[in-house]
Amino acid sequence: ESRFNEKLKVLTWSFFRQGILKQVLTEGERIIMTVFPVVTFAEQ
Repeated sequence: ESRFNEKLKVLTWSFFRQGILKQVLTEGERIIMTVFPVVTFAEQ
């Protein structure tokens, strides 16, 4: 019983991390461009 719960917890945590990582990779570029003006809009 407890081993099943442990595996479920690990699986849930890995899904959670993957979701966050995907979100960061998807939204990260836009956030970085907003916070740090790497290039101006004219250069884009």
